[in-house]
Amino acid sequence: MEYFIAAFIGYILGTFQTSYILGKLFRKDDIRKHGTHNAGASNATIVFGWKFGVVTAVLDILKAYAAVALAAKIFGAGTPFPVIAGFFAVIGHMFPFYMGFKGGKGLASYVGTVLALDLKIGIAMILIVLVMTIVTNYIFWGTIAITAGYPLWLILNLQRIDFQVLLFLMLFVIIFIKHTNNMMKIIRREEVGLRDLFKKKTSSEN
Repeated sequence: MEYFIAAFIGYILGTFQTSYILGKLFRKDDIRKHGTHNAGASNATIVFGWKFGVVTAVLDILKAYAAVALAAKIFGAGTPFPVIAGFFAVIGHMFPFYMGFKGGKGLASYVGTVLALDLKIGIAMILIVLVMTIVTNYIFWGTIAITAGYPLWLILNLQRIDFQVLLFLMLFVIIFIKHTNNMMKIIRREEVGLRDLFKKKTSSEN
């Protein structure tokens, strides 16, 4: 029963689909009809602008953080349940039931989960994503780097493969699959990059 409760807490909090809900409330529009057609912080930035994108990212981080923290409060930080809650918060973000299981791609909620589990590693992840996005022009590379790197770090740190490692390996596979379209667009030079957003912002101000 504890496993179910932890999973339920994570999934329900994860299904608070920030970009979709805020888009409906404040822009009277469905973000999935525009840009990359994805309900996440990156597309929120592309479609509605930087401020909207930042708010979306922060709230997506916080909802996963809250899921882990709540599970830790109920069951104890040293139990497996905070990790389970975090895992399902990311799943809930990507596959919200009321949106036909078509949500975001999981990066912000993934970071929020890790922040709640290990603050220093979570902050390092944010820095890695920011640096790699600036250097490569695409958030894709930072996303793949941290989601692939974290389970490897866990294996090296724990010196074993346990359920936590397996859950984060599963998240890496799911997030990678969700990002395959981005990868193909980068290869075809069709993906909207960071510099493109700056150019768009600059031209709109002129």
